[in-house]
Amino acid sequence: MAGKRAKNEEEDASAGEDDRDASPPPAKKAKAKKEQTGKKEVKGKKKAELVIEPDAEGAGSGGESIEVLTNGEGEKYIHLSRMRRATARTFKGVPMVDLREFYVKKGTTEELPGSKGISLSEEQWTTLKASIATIDGLFESLKEKK
Repeated sequence: MAGKRAKNEEEDASAGEDDRDASPPPAKKAKAKKEQTGKKEVKGKKKAELVIEPDAEGAGSGGESIEVLTNGEGEKYIHLSRMRRATARTFKGVPMVDLREFYVKKGTTEELPGSKGISLSEEQWTTLKASIATIDGLFESLKEKK
């Protein structure tokens, strides 16, 4: 068996020499670089054409108007806080309300969606809206316990 092993090692070594003589492996495809114009490009932030005034039920809890913005994909959203959004979007043809945290990628000003969030179907959104008064009551009872 030692003879077979030596013979196999010689064949492997000679095969390696043949590989070195062959043409080099194909070069990896270079990633397409974005054309740089010198201007900072901020994705996801575009002022909206639409501002919704609070209705009798108080769409804006403090009576303020709610500014609707448009992201880079054309989806409408509102800011819930500095880095949280409620976005109306379609996923696989199904309309959804996406409540999500965003983060800023290091070295850029680009806001990207984080993994912390939830997408609600129309049915779930309707259930949540119908539950607002109950949830408000639960918040009030928690405040009273303090």
